[in-house]
Amino acid sequence: MIYGFIDESGSPGIAISENDYFLVSLVLFKFKTEIKKSEAATLKLKKHLGLTEDYEFHFSKNSSLSRVSFIRLLDRLNFRFVTVSIKKDNSKRTASYGKIAELLVAKIQKLSMEEIKIEMDTNPLLYISLKKQFKLQGVESIRIRQAKSHTSTAVQIADYVVGLSAKKLKKPALVDWYEYVADKEIR
Repeated sequence: MIYGFIDESGSPGIAISENDYFLVSLVLFKFKTEIKKSEAATLKLKKHLGLTEDYEFHFSKNSSLSRVSFIRLLDRLNFRFVTVSIKKDNSKRTASYGKIAELLVAKIQKLSMEEIKIEMDTNPLLYISLKKQFKLQGVESIRIRQAKSHTSTAVQIADYVVGLSAKKLKKPALVDWYEYVADKEIR
């Protein structure tokens, strides 16, 4: 059993800027023990930073100190990930939940992995689109459920991975941050 965690960055629809993307990342842990180690390391970081146990690491909302500290922690955690993206067009609806789900499921199928148990941040439209794609493509080895990100350290890791992936695409000057997770990406 592989354990996966999904989060997205951006939104479907047309572009609102010249360099606008819609992305989804799937973070994968091979063993449940690695998830537990990640949770313990995250809790230790929270204590070190003087944060409460229920503090949520959220890429776009955290202070610089929390963000940099968590990014550095990601380098030491044992996970892999895949990210799919759609560069949005400003003249037509180029990014949709259906299209991003189709891209992610195709990428998962290329990995030809065993059974995957996926937890994703609460997003009913992406959730429905993924379930539809699993059914359309005959994928029976994946189970998926939604969870609130503040209760799942691994979903918070997915939030940071997709946030870093988005920054790499949108603002190449911030590619240094991405280097903390670059070797974990499955291409």
